[in-house]
Amino acid sequence: MAPRPSATDTGLAFVDAVARKDGAALVALLGDPVRFRALTPSRSWEESTPEGVRDVVLGTWFSEQRTFTSLLAAHVDADAPVPRLSYRFEVTEPDGVSEVEQVAFFGVAEGRITSLAIICSGFAPKPGGASENQQPE
Repeated sequence: MAPRPSATDTGLAFVDAVARKDGAALVALLGDPVRFRALTPSRSWEESTPEGVRDVVLGTWFSEQRTFTSLLAAHVDADAPVPRLSYRFEVTEPDGVSEVEQVAFFGVAEGRITSLAIICSGFAPKPGGASENQQPE
């Protein structure tokens, strides 16, 4: 029997699935049910199914009009009392290039994320990029 992935492996797999916009991989990483809560600059979000989380993350926050240019940073602190994941992307939008950063606290059981609480910075334009600060919906 193969060992279960660590919290670090699971957290980084989450970032990878988001960066690749791989909805199937994202759903496979999440427990069912999953306790998902998020805070973006314009609203709060709650979901309880892997498909609901996928729809928020890939359907609303990082929709088809936003293309990931690069992963600028990703880090998991698995030694914290609650594992913490932080990641920052460069994103190309119709109005230009922005950066977005998210910090997540998560729980893992049997190799799947069972709870996920995300705080999002919003989309900050890079110099020469977007003309105004874009925020997730």
